[in-house]
Order: sequence, then structure tokens, then C-alpha cells
Amino acid sequence: MQLNQKNHAIFENKGRALQQLQRPEEAIIWFDKAILSNPKGDQIFIQKGITLTSLKKYSEAIECFDKSIQLNPKNDLALYYKGQALQDSQRYQEAIQCYDLAIQLNPTDESAIISKGSALGKLQKYEKAIQCFDKGIQLNSKNYEIFEEKGCTLINFKRYQEAIDCFDKAIQLNPKSENSLCNKGTALINLQKYSEAIKCFDEAISLNPKNASILNNKGAALNNLQRYKEAIEYCDKAIQIDPKKDMAYLNKGLALLYLEKTKQSIEYFDKAIQLNPKNDLAFYNKGSALMNLQKYIEAIEYFDKSIQLNSDDDSVYHNKGEALIKLGKYKEAINCFDKSIQLNPNDFSGYDSKGIYYIQLSLNRYGLILTAKISGSYRML
Repeated sequence: MQLNQKNHAIFENKGRALQQLQRPEEAIIWFDKAILSNPKGDQIFIQKGITLTSLKKYSEAIECFDKSIQLNPKNDLALYYKGQALQDSQRYQEAIQCYDLAIQLNPTDESAIISKGSALGKLQKYEKAIQCFDKGIQLNSKNYEIFEEKGCTLINFKRYQEAIDCFDKAIQLNPKSENSLCNKGTALINLQKYSEAIKCFDEAISLNPKNASILNNKGAALNNLQRYKEAIEYCDKAIQIDPKKDMAYLNKGLALLYLEKTKQSIEYFDKAIQLNPKNDLAFYNKGSALMNLQKYIEAIEYFDKSIQLNSDDDSVYHNKGEALIKLGKYKEAINCFDKSIQLNPNDFSGYDSKGIYYIQLSLNRYGLILTAKISGSYRML
């Protein structure tokens, strides 16, 4: 069939077909032809913008959505997809503004409400995010993705059992949701229910054996069960599928550290840091490995880097304190133990260490009080 240059609908439909066939570069060519034929077609700009977003060309995509909005200010879809492009480029506050405008135009647009909740979660505004997901559930209680998103937000809130309830609902609505199964497993790990977590990961793996995140998470659960060689196998599988999965290198490094292959473990922590310089756990675990090698000054440097990235992890302060003790810096060590205890008053090792090293400073009374506190607590267990 010979195409009519004035028939923009044919060009647009061919672009859509190529989009569905995952041939985005070709799709854009035909959307451009449609725009030349019909420069006032707001829907064509949306389709081109969606395709550009899939190519991670976010600035160009946003220009297309802006053009669509200029042509039709009441086009809630253009606002929604602009929000998606902004969110994908980590401009979360701007994305929320777009979602709000889309919701004003279409108050029952559950996609915009869910996406707003997701963006709020990225800004760590978890309570507001949950309110969005609850609103989405009111609009459509059959959409498993809303329960999935709410569950992930509850994990960030450390409300793990509530998260599991959400994932169970998502799985009930869609038994083939590998993400819901994987995220349920993650929540179970946080509740130290490692065997149950592995069952979830196994079910998710049966649905998609090539999901690197699921394989890595199973490796993490196996580490917690002290099944280190099996953990390494699953981390290796994850790395084979996704060589840029920093957490897989981290978890393999941990398994090697537990197997007393310290120097080898450091290589994997270094790889995790190379892939993700904001991975505080990689810095922390490399510091712990350096402690095992009695390289206390270097260990402290890595603990400090971990603290810069995440100042709320009590275990980093505790380990830094232990390294300072090895260097004879008792007062600095006690400051670290104080911070560890402040963050986690139930960490009895912090009291124990602080008590022991106050004795070394000849402050016996404080040390004995702390030792008495820890001894009494252990008798209650």
C-alpha cells in the first residue's frame, strides 16, 4: 500500500505498531512523519514522548509532553506521562506536581495516584505515599500493583508484617507476580524468617529464572542461614545475568568473609563500591574485612565513608569503636559506642564494649554499672 503523505493517522498507527514491536527508533521516525502531517495532533506528541522515555531520552520526551499540553492543556495523559519522564530522571518533586495536575483533571486516574505515591516514597515521604496507595485501592481494589507499591513503602517504614499482608493480597490477585513474591521474601528477611523468605524466592525464580534481583536476594537469605557456599552460587548466577548488580557482589563478598576468605571478600566489596559508590553496606563490610586483617586505620576510613552515606546504622559506630580501641583511642571509641547505643538501645554489645573500655580508662564505676546492665539483660533472655 502506498502511503498518503497527508494521512497522519496511518503514520501514527505505524509508529504505534513499531512501538509495540519494541522498535522505538523506527517508531519515532513515523511519529515525526505524523507530526509533519498534523502538527496540532496532541496525541502524536504523547506517543513520541512515551517512546523517547523508553529510550531514556527524558529531556526530549518532556519537550514532547510539553508540546502536547500546549496544544491541549486539559490532556491529563500528557501530564501523567510527563510526570513519568520526570520521575525516571529522578526529578521527583516536579513529577508530583504533574501528577497533581493530572489528578485534578481526572480524579479517578489510579495510575497518576499510584505514581504520585511512588514518587513520594522516593522522597521518603512514606506516610503521604501510603495515603496515595490507599486512595488508589479505594478506586480499584483489584489492581495488584497498588498493593505491591504499598508493600514496598511499608518495608521502607520498617512495618514488615503489614508489608507482607500487602504482598499476600497482590499475590492473591496475581499469583504470577514475581516482584510481589520477591518483595515478600525481602520483608521476611527483615523479620529474620529466612527459610520462609527462601520459599518465596524459589517460587519467584520458578516464574522467572533470569531475574538477577531474586537470585541475589536468595543469596542474602542463604547467608543469614550460614549456607555460604550455596549463597555464593546464587550470587554468581545473579552476576552472570546482571554484571552491574552491586548487591550481588556485596553478598558474595559477605559469604567469602564468613568463610574466612578475607582478601577475596575485599575484591568483591571493591567491585560493589565501583558499581555503586553510594552503597554504604559495601563500605561498612570492607571496613569489617580490613579489621580482620588488623588494618585498623584503613578500616576506620571505610566506616567513616559508610557513616557519611548512612548515619543511622548503629553497627558501623560499634565497629568503628572497636577499631579505635585497637589503636588505643579509648575516648574516641566510647563516643562511637555512645552513638551506637543511642541508635539502638537494645544492642547489648554496645553497653558491654563501653563498660569494658571505661574500665581501661580507670572509670570503674561507670564500667561496672554498664556491665551490670548487660549481665541482667542476658539473664532475662
